[in-house]
Amino acid sequence: RIRLASDPAVQNLLVYGAGLRFRAFRRELVRSTGRNRRIIVGILDDDPALRGRRVAGIPVVGSLADAESAVRDLSVDAVVIACQQDSARREVAVRLFRRLGLVVTLWSCEETVLAFAPPPPASSSTPNSKKKE
Repeated sequence: RIRLASDPAVQNLLVYGAGLRFRAFRRELVRSTGRNRRIIVGILDDDPALRGRRVAGIPVVGSLADAESAVRDLSVDAVVIACQQDSARREVAVRLFRRLGLVVTLWSCEETVLAFAPPPPASSSTPNSKKKE
């Protein structure tokens, strides 16, 4: 992190959401440090209990309402939305971050079905059935 912070080509990230998705995103970012040029400089979370605290060593700098000052104070280049929210609330956040001139991405570590197993072939007996005599 220290080496990356001194590199002018590094992108400063603000993460919106401090829950499990944030932790998964941070873990992946740390694992790929040699392949990426991004560091997390702060977190926004709407839970008042988290304000002023640190999550995985990263400061929670406020809520969505504090985005403008956080972006300015932390020299943020991009934001990663790492919280689950309905589409209307997400759109509010995206519009705000875009208005602030940021690249906005969504981190989603959900399981997605890509294919279903074909149905078993129709037969008169199943492997576990017994013949009645």
